[in-house]
Amino acid sequence: MQRMTDKKIVCIDSDGTALDTMNVKHIRCFGPCFVKEWGLAAQEALVLARWNGINLYEKTRGKNRFITLYLILNELNGKLLQEDLSSLKNWVESGKELSNASLQREIAETGAPLLKKALAWSEEVNREIAKLTDEDKKPFEGAEAFLQYAQGKADIAVVSSAGGEALRQEWNSCGLDDYVNFLFSQEDGTKAQCLRLLEEKGYAPENILMVGDSFPDIQAAEECDVWFYPILAGKEKQSWKNLKETCFGIFWAGSFQTVQEQCKKDFYKNLNAEE
Repeated sequence: MQRMTDKKIVCIDSDGTALDTMNVKHIRCFGPCFVKEWGLAAQEALVLARWNGINLYEKTRGKNRFITLYLILNELNGKLLQEDLSSLKNWVESGKELSNASLQREIAETGAPLLKKALAWSEEVNREIAKLTDEDKKPFEGAEAFLQYAQGKADIAVVSSAGGEALRQEWNSCGLDDYVNFLFSQEDGTKAQCLRLLEEKGYAPENILMVGDSFPDIQAAEECDVWFYPILAGKEKQSWKNLKETCFGIFWAGSFQTVQEQCKKDFYKNLNAEE
C-alpha cells in the first residue's frame, strides 16, 4: 500500500474527550432507559449507581454500550434479574460490529428475545439523547482552541463509539465539525477498526495520535501501534491545554516516543488502575 507523504492525523474521541457529554448521557439517558426496559424501578437507586460506576468511574469507562449492557446484566443476573444472557454474550463477543444495525441483523437470524430488548433499549437511548439540548453538550474548555491550532498542521478525525447521527449533530451544533476531515462512529466498527481504516487511507501508524479519555481509546491505540494522548477525567481543561502547548508539537516533530510512557502512566493513575 502506498503511504501518504508525512501527513499527520489526530484522532479524537467524542464523549468525555472533546465534549462534556459522557456524564449527562449516562445519568439522564443510558441508565434510566435501562431501568425502564428491564422493569427495575423498585431498585432504581442501586441499579443506577452500578450503571454509572461501570460506565463512568471504572476500567470499563467508555466501552461500547452493548458491552456494558452485558456487563451489568451479568452482574445483576441471579440477584435482581433472571435472564438467559447467552444470545447477548455470543453477539458482543463475536467480533461483529456492535451497532443497532448489526443487532437488527442478529435478531433477524436468531429471534432472541434478549436481543430484542437490547435493541429497544438502545433505540430509546438514542431518542433520549436526541432530546438533550445544545447546552447539555458543550465542548470541554480548550478543545476548540486545540482544533484551531492544529488545523492545517494535521488532519483531524473523530473516532467514537457513539451513534453516527447523534455524533454528527453534536459536532455540528457546537461548531466543531468545520475542523474535521473524517468522522467515524459506532456504525464504522470498533475504534481499532476505525484507526485501521485511516491506515488504509495512507496514514502511517507513527503519524497517528489517538486522543481519548477511556480504556477503549488506549487499547485501540496500542492494538494499532499508534500514539496515545489522554484527556484525564476531571482534568480536561489542563489536558487540552497541555496537548496544544506541548504534546502536539512533540507529535508533529516526530518525537512522541519521548512522552508516550508518561502519558500512559498519567492515564492509568487518573483512573486508579494499573497498566
